[in-house]
Amino acid sequence: MSDVFQFKVEGNGTIWLDNLYFWMDTPTSLSSIEAKALKLYPNPEMDVLKIQGAAEGDIVEIYNLVGSLVKSVPVQGGAVSVADLSSGLYFVKINGATIKITKK
Repeated sequence: MSDVFQFKVEGNGTIWLDNLYFWMDTPTSLSSIEAKALKLYPNPEMDVLKIQGAAEGDIVEIYNLVGSLVKSVPVQGGAVSVADLSSGLYFVKINGATIKITKK
């Protein structure tokens, strides 16, 4: 609470207003959350997937089309090696965002 006000109004009788509280709360709507722009390139991918918008050490999870987790590694140097993956489509999940990539 920021302030407490008390005042009295007189007219055709007396009206007392006591302990009025005024405050501003932080909004809890989604519009108050700043979204990060996440970019994966190049796509289609060969051996190294570059990641823009993720912090160093963020966990990158890569899923196949069946939904099985095939790789989970931290971001290092703004990139993740995918040389060990077979060719095909994958879903990359970072910080709750999911992006589809193609591995050649």
